[in-house]
Amino acid sequence: MLSSAACRRSSPGACPAPSLPRHPLAVTSVRVGMLGCGYWGPNLLRNLMQNTRLEVVVLADQSAERRAFAQDRYPGLNCVEDAEDVFQNSDVEAVVIATPADTHGALVAAALEAGKDVFVEKPLSLSGAEASKLAARAEELGRILMVGRTFLF
Repeated sequence: MLSSAACRRSSPGACPAPSLPRHPLAVTSVRVGMLGCGYWGPNLLRNLMQNTRLEVVVLADQSAERRAFAQDRYPGLNCVEDAEDVFQNSDVEAVVIATPADTHGALVAAALEAGKDVFVEKPLSLSGAEASKLAARAEELGRILMVGRTFLF
């Protein structure tokens, strides 16, 4: 039997395409819940909604005005007031957090404990010690924890 390289050299059209293993992180769609649609949230929401590999399942914001803003832009988007509704939603696989910085630590912890992967806008926490604990907890739980950086994601 010819090696694949030899097969391609001798008769390129006759060689079967190599079968590649599916990458463990390759997914067709990730179902996302979002927290916060204030200052930076609309930018993230726009990008999430435009990404064909994501489905925004629910957005939570305490402000009725911000929920109305999101629903006006994205009719049919399920908007709720309480972040707990996002954490308890079994359809949500990952949570995007774009809330005031002083809420990040507690929301990240709650999302991780609910079994969700997390993308949080910077800062992860207002305390280095809390940030270290959150990173360690994500690792213990086998969850992804990613901190955003302006204009990179």
